[in-house]
Amino acid sequence: MWCRMAMLWNFSTVESILWYSRLMAEQKLDIEGKVDLILDTVVKVDEEVREIKETMATKDYVDAVKEELLGEIRPIARAVDKDAVTIIRHEQSIGQIKKHLALK
Repeated sequence: MWCRMAMLWNFSTVESILWYSRLMAEQKLDIEGKVDLILDTVVKVDEEVREIKETMATKDYVDAVKEELLGEIRPIARAVDKDAVTIIRHEQSIGQIKKHLALK
């Protein structure tokens, strides 16, 4: 879920800051108006940062999921390795049988 939220975040905050800057220049707001616009922007940025932090996965969560996946994959990898060893042994046995039959 956090990946989807991160991909949906489109830097609207940066656009808002630029929009406020143009608005201030066009309307030539007094100091109080500029301060209000800046505070609104800061509050909006803070809210977006909090939202992103809430939706992002933590390192501990990623590590836990990684260990869970590795716990599922390791037995499969061991089984494949054992099968490979068995196939190699059978190949050697077949080779020995061929040599034995060729000598007769």
